[in-house]
Amino acid sequence: MKKSLLFIVLISIISFTYSQTFSVAKLDETPINDNDIITFNSVDDDANLVTIITNNGSSAINLNLVAETITGTAGTDMEFCFGACLWGITQGTIYGPLSIDAGVSTGELEVHFHNHSTENDIITYTFKIYEDGNESNAFHFTYKYDANYVGVSNISNNNIFVYPNPVKEKFTVKLNSLNNSEIVLTNILGRVVLTQKLQENKNTVDVSKLSNGVYFYSIINNNKIIETKKLIIK
Repeated sequence: MKKSLLFIVLISIISFTYSQTFSVAKLDETPINDNDIITFNSVDDDANLVTIITNNGSSAINLNLVAETITGTAGTDMEFCFGACLWGITQGTIYGPLSIDAGVSTGELEVHFHNHSTENDIITYTFKIYEDGNESNAFHFTYKYDANYVGVSNISNNNIFVYPNPVKEKFTVKLNSLNNSEIVLTNILGRVVLTQKLQENKNTVDVSKLSNGVYFYSIINNNKIIETKKLIIK
């Protein structure tokens, strides 16, 4: 009985330790989910990603920011604020801490990112925001500048299912009531490595010839990108 009780307590502690106690949203309150890719095709004001971070926990937290990967640019043309405002960001450098009281959200422009570079057609920054001293309480997202991005359709992503992810050799793309669609797979440098037309219902995509690593897939319907997310090949 004591062993069972100890096991339950340990599981509770582990679950608490690894729970994310803060949430991230755009300025219009649209949630940004863990590992989301946010794509822009302009370096003007519409490419200024303002994020609102809310501390959902019962005590104040200090958050750090790190650019885990930067591709297509040196990072010198990234204007960003994370508490303090800076011009230029370096991969692997830790910025912060940003202090947020319990139940409080950051103010407008307190946390934002703005890429000013057009040196390549595709530029990506993969960010990690995490609690100072507790990296398990973390959030990841990718800021992606794509000069050829044509905008996001209003088609609900509930019509799209991609699984499994991570994938070993093949994965399935299930589309509900979507015709004239295709999937485009790019590597972390932005190079297209696979393009495949998709049929309504289930589709099998073979990636057995690709190297293991991180990729991005885009579902395109009638020449509009309706979903872009990270795909991991193991």
